[in-house]
Amino acid sequence: MAKYRKLTLEELESLEPELIEFLVVNGIPADDWEQLKKDESKADQLIHSFSDVVFEKILRQIEYLTHYSKSSIKTFKCDEDQIFLVGVDTDDPSIDLTNDADIKRFRQFPPGDLKIYKSSKSYYPDRQSELFKMLEQGCQKTDNTLYDLFTNATE
Repeated sequence: MAKYRKLTLEELESLEPELIEFLVVNGIPADDWEQLKKDESKADQLIHSFSDVVFEKILRQIEYLTHYSKSSIKTFKCDEDQIFLVGVDTDDPSIDLTNDADIKRFRQFPPGDLKIYKSSKSYYPDRQSELFKMLEQGCQKTDNTLYDLFTNATE
């Protein structure tokens, strides 16, 4: 059974060299793959297995995630055992937290226009499953820039 979702055709096409390598490592030469593709069930199982390998690799490399909306930014530091959140919310409709210019000048907003908060927790049920769910819900892999910026603003 697959742990994550199956990659889309577009995603598979962009990973064609990696898929070929995966098939070779698993003892499936090109001719056999062409035959296997005729049996949708077997081909689907291989694609699911390949998808899991791809997602595991991506998830192991994640250090920071960020979720943006017009009125909120949640940025996460993803350590091995815990995930740390620094969030920024606003009720001011003139502030758009999806706009880079507003993000860059967030320290200039009057006190009370932005609410900054921090939290942390252990992963549930495990790191990879939780990070995958967050990606599927709109989080983006990012660097530490926003996390550090917001963390420093709370100190």
